[in-house]
Amino acid sequence: MASILPKPNKTRLAQLAELSAKIFNNVYNPKGERTGNKILRQKLIGPTVVDWYPKRIITLRKITDMFPRMELVNQEEKLRLEEIAKRKKRGKGAPKKVHTHELPPLTPTTLHIHFLASPINPSDINQIEGVYPLRPTFTKELGVLSDGEHKELAVGGNEGVAEVIAVGDQIKDLKVGDWVVIGRSGFGTWRTHAAATPNDVTRIDNKGIGLIQAATMTVNACTAFRLLKDFVTLKEGDFVIQNGANSGVGQSVIQIANAWNINTINIVRNRPDIDDLKARLKSLGATHVVTDEELGCYKTKELIKEWTSINNNVGVKLGLNCVGGKVSTEMAKYLCRSGYHITYGAMSRQPITIPASLLIFKNIKFLGYWMSKWNQVHSKEERIEMLNEVIGLIRQGKLGDIAHDEVIWGNSNENDESLKIKFLDVLDKANTGFHGKKQILKIQL
Repeated sequence: MASILPKPNKTRLAQLAELSAKIFNNVYNPKGERTGNKILRQKLIGPTVVDWYPKRIITLRKITDMFPRMELVNQEEKLRLEEIAKRKKRGKGAPKKVHTHELPPLTPTTLHIHFLASPINPSDINQIEGVYPLRPTFTKELGVLSDGEHKELAVGGNEGVAEVIAVGDQIKDLKVGDWVVIGRSGFGTWRTHAAATPNDVTRIDNKGIGLIQAATMTVNACTAFRLLKDFVTLKEGDFVIQNGANSGVGQSVIQIANAWNINTINIVRNRPDIDDLKARLKSLGATHVVTDEELGCYKTKELIKEWTSINNNVGVKLGLNCVGGKVSTEMAKYLCRSGYHITYGAMSRQPITIPASLLIFKNIKFLGYWMSKWNQVHSKEERIEMLNEVIGLIRQGKLGDIAHDEVIWGNSNENDESLKIKFLDVLDKANTGFHGKKQILKIQL
């Protein structure tokens, strides 16, 4: 007679399931909790997704960047230059002529100014190329051309210092002999004289400041001031990293940061006289200077880690980018968690690639800054307050001249063609890489 086996109890069944899981290397989950194993056992779709995208092909731009000595033609750059040539044919290009005209009669609410010095900035060149958001002011008040045509004209330049030579009866806060800087973009500073209103200019106290410092403070120094002031609360000993460190803004960042006891890591392009450039930037107060080629190497990464770990420093809080392209991406990798990466220029004309890891895991914030927009949305009183702080740094000897070339221009003894040739030569130098010095027109009558 067959015997009937007793039904095993729940404890024995649980023990059997646990033993089976150990033998067959399965997950023992007696409570039936959701573990995600069902998803993990599914076939991976990563390879399928990767195969869906076209295979990456190395581009000419990458080859050109890797092997600059081969002097290959970058087709994108060629097309850009062709586009600029087309814009020039439509009147958007380097100034065509030196134009002489009479100033309009003085009115009770206007003033006449004589420019003393006017720099040539990268944004000025972008403006006359037609690729800058703000256009110069076109007006028929500049008189009739030599061929008798009376049409709208514009003057290039957005920065400069001038002296008041005549004041309308109703203007009370300006007098003859005052120095003024231009208060709005598109006014036109590459000229000897201009008619203006009080809203076009801002008076500065020129006691204890030089002509070049006054001429370059509203773009370079003020941009540097706002970049260091507006995004991150920096304290003594903090670190800032920037590319384009030898630019006008870059040199101002170095000096202002040094005055506030803030450390700077400065990136410049490699060049034959790189040791001289590094020495010059360090003489301005740069804490460290590296080249773009050194930036991505292991040794530099270890050095920056060592520099920024002193005194329990959290790392690099602020990154300032005026170049774009690969160097801006590489620079962003050195920022600490929740750091700020601020773009205020794009001299390489290359886009910024942002790795997702910097957004997800480090919470890096990528923002832009435009000095012209700051001037538009802030009051004249706020602008004057900023200028006074910058002038204070100059008087204390903490903010000096940036590297520059002075070009005497506007002399009445020179004819229009000579003045034009001299100006176009200065414009070419301002648009040339590795020149390293800001071109400044020093106006003489």
